[in-house]
Amino acid sequence: EHYRASAIESWNSHLDDCAINQSSFVPLDLKIHCKNQAVKSIIATTTPLDKGVSGSQLLVLFDVSEKANLFDALTESRNILQSIIETIPMRIF
Repeated sequence: EHYRASAIESWNSHLDDCAINQSSFVPLDLKIHCKNQAVKSIIATTTPLDKGVSGSQLLVLFDVSEKANLFDALTESRNILQSIIETIPMRIF
């Protein structure tokens, strides 16, 4: 339940900032918890269908979980390689 409150607060804050600054909505990176207990990485964006923030909005969610997982794996691989390079007694270059 804390997760939902945090996500709603973040979303509303982002919408309020757009309204105050008269700017377009900048896509928001979020992690959502699914009913099957999976955690998905998404990019959320919205477009107003009516004038003003209080009007109807079209919400679009892009699932970028695979990209996020690949990025995490690449980062971990890079860190392991860096650790190996730093511990080799004599560097070969």
